Amino acid sequence: MADKAVLLDLGVYVADNNVRRSVASFRVNSQSANGDVSQRDTNVLPDGGTWAFTSIPDNLLTVIKVSKPVLAEINQGSTSFSLVINSLYVMSDAFDDLLLTNLGSEPSQVSLIQV
Repeated sequence: MADKAVLLDLGVYVADNNVRRSVASFRVNSQSANGDVSQRDTNVLPDGGTWAFTSIPDNLLTVIKVSKPVLAEINQGSTSFSLVINSLYVMSDAFDDLLLTNLGSEPSQVSLIQV
């Protein structure tokens, strides 16, 4: 089994009158607990469309990027919660499964990477 990891490198900038200034940089290297990385190519969710995702076991980091807002329903064992993802969501807690629902009247492109 190959060891796999995901490196998240996020730069944060503040723009003022079209001049960007770097204010922070975050780097997280998450090595897979079970040697697996799940990368989903971009899925297009139509208006009201859903996508059910079952996570890989012992997941450590999940990154979700959407082009239009989606509702995320997340199950972690006996706990469930919902939130709206407007553009980018990073989760560093393990979860069991996820249901994404397009809230808008236009298709939303969804990309998901998990380790």
